[in-house]
Amino acid sequence: MPHPVLTALLLGLAPGLPDALVIHNNVTVLIDSVYTETTDLVVVPLTGRGVARFTTLSVPFRTGWETVELLEARTGLWRSGRRGSEALVSERPHHALAGQSRLESSMRELVLTMPGLETGDTVVVRTRRVIRSLPLADCYSYHYSPWCRDSVLAGEFTVIDSRSSGLLVEWSPEFGPPDTTGGALRWSVGPLSPLSGHPLALRDRPFAVVATHDPQSVSRELHAVLDVTYGSHSALLSEVAALTGRTPDDMRDWISLNIEYIGADMGDWPGFSPKPPAETIDDGAGVCRDTAVLLVNLIRAVGGEAWLAMLDTTGGIPGLVGSRSFDHMVVAVPQGDGFRVLDPSAKGVADGHSYGLRGTRFLPLTPWGTPLQTIPVDGWEDSLTLVFTGALGEGSVSGTLSVTASGAPAELLCTIMERSHDAYRNTLLERFFGAENISAVSTTGNTLLITGEWSAPGGQGALLLPGLRDISFPGTRAAHLLIPACPDRIELDAPAFESLTLTLACNGREVVPPAPVTTGDYSCSISLRGDTLVLRETARVLPLHPEPGRIRETLLQRAGTSARTVLTP
Repeated sequence: MPHPVLTALLLGLAPGLPDALVIHNNVTVLIDSVYTETTDLVVVPLTGRGVARFTTLSVPFRTGWETVELLEARTGLWRSGRRGSEALVSERPHHALAGQSRLESSMRELVLTMPGLETGDTVVVRTRRVIRSLPLADCYSYHYSPWCRDSVLAGEFTVIDSRSSGLLVEWSPEFGPPDTTGGALRWSVGPLSPLSGHPLALRDRPFAVVATHDPQSVSRELHAVLDVTYGSHSALLSEVAALTGRTPDDMRDWISLNIEYIGADMGDWPGFSPKPPAETIDDGAGVCRDTAVLLVNLIRAVGGEAWLAMLDTTGGIPGLVGSRSFDHMVVAVPQGDGFRVLDPSAKGVADGHSYGLRGTRFLPLTPWGTPLQTIPVDGWEDSLTLVFTGALGEGSVSGTLSVTASGAPAELLCTIMERSHDAYRNTLLERFFGAENISAVSTTGNTLLITGEWSAPGGQGALLLPGLRDISFPGTRAAHLLIPACPDRIELDAPAFESLTLTLACNGREVVPPAPVTTGDYSCSISLRGDTLVLRETARVLPLHPEPGRIRETLLQRAGTSARTVLTP
């Protein structure tokens, strides 16, 4: 028999499905001589994507600091004639390490595989994590949020502080204040859904967080451990500073170009302990923490001021943080009343750090203790301008594509150009711009010149011209977020403005252009100038938190074909 809650959900479902229905997502934190986190998850996948997500689950952990005990992991199968089964469990180095050239052997994961999982089955996973030591400093925090791509029937977060140390707490309005019955803190939430108009869509992004320290205290504690004086390296640092240029930006650029991103298992806190700057220079390699320490010391070697800073690249840091809240180290340089962020590990960036960090909170590590700061989201100019000049043939177009990019698109293209092997660069750009073949690539300033061929599918007297949807991939990265329904909130690092001009010689062929299409953030028109066809298409996609309805309309218009189909009698 189908799960009764699942049946009730499907009968009253609005258009679109979440990936899964979480029956409950309960977390209990016990703060004693150690930190014990017990997680109880029961979930029913509703779509193929949900099945793919929950067929294989990862439970990450750090050896030497914590242990993870698997209390239960199984599937309950609702379709008759099938039997539930225990999960297959294996342990391995964390899957993120190899792809990032990181070698921290302490970072591992339990991999849970649910054999034969189908839509409507039930996945049950219960784990207990015991943390005996926190990295760098004993600053504990736990951020609980059941919101994701799934509907959540019920969630509960319980915190028991046996130390009576006076925890700091923060919660979203959807959660409300905790229930303190019995001396514990307990938050309950649900039902909720990521889909607007869904029967469970009663709340949006609820969270609760507890911490043993405020951000200023965490700033001081981590500064005391990480901000070490390397007086014996002063001569080498001064010598390198003379080569790099004396501005922080020049030094950042030099490190980005000359220090390869390769990690190592070292120090008292593998994955967190940085190398001394002289070692990073000698090795010509290091990860974010190593390059950040090097940049801070180079800036100070010429009399400047700079501080190490921690952030979470997912952008999800709440107002309370701890030692485990961060996954990236950068440099904070005082500017006005605040700080400017420089990321020496980032390559192909024009403004000191990746555009993907806009709106991200970061914590400067200072001896006096600094509160959380936010990287500004305004003042950026994201644009991608494409000019295609070629000829119209039998079912194809060929010619030259000139691409002018700024902001996030420029960073993305620079990354492709700088990090890809020569033998594969053209193939990557072909996929990026939807080309059949790219025969030549060159750069002039911020302009990328591409020569190649682009297909123009035709049939029954019609020809579909390539447009932004085919030639510009970055602005379509949001499309998957709109399936199966438009969520309440979309976060993008896509270009804010895209423009395509397509100029094609018709070579005597008769063509009939379609009617133009114009909406609030999208336009497409085709005109004839003698024997030349000119297509102009523009689309505006805001980089952060756009109105879902407007971006959905823009992407649907871009995906349309009527405005780019010419008749060829």
